[in-house]
Amino acid sequence: MASRLLRAMTVACLCLALVIPGIAQSGTYGASLSKGQEVGIVVGVVAIAAVLVFVVYRTTHRHASLTGCVTAQASGFALQTDGEHRMVPLRGFTSGLKDGEHVRLQGKKQKDGFEVQRLAKDMGACQP
Repeated sequence: MASRLLRAMTVACLCLALVIPGIAQSGTYGASLSKGQEVGIVVGVVAIAAVLVFVVYRTTHRHASLTGCVTAQASGFALQTDGEHRMVPLRGFTSGLKDGEHVRLQGKKQKDGFEVQRLAKDMGACQP
């Protein structure tokens, strides 16, 4: 996540570094800009703003997560959530789960359960 932000900031800095020599070569420094130069500046600013909005969205958007104890059932695994103590059937990536583990799972909430995309954290054995 941080590496994507760093990569985006590096690209933005390189773009700015490539624009500055062009302004210095023209010698105008904004005193009199042609219509094409004005459009180019506006397009550049909008592009940079779009990249920043995209990066912020991607770094702050989080998948749904559930924390609780894994229990084995006849139909597969279920998770007894911390706090509410409700049983949620698990679908998707359940091969790495073991009965009696206290875990935090990331995935998608569904009407009939929770689709596991990854094991976010294994917190050891469940406490009775």
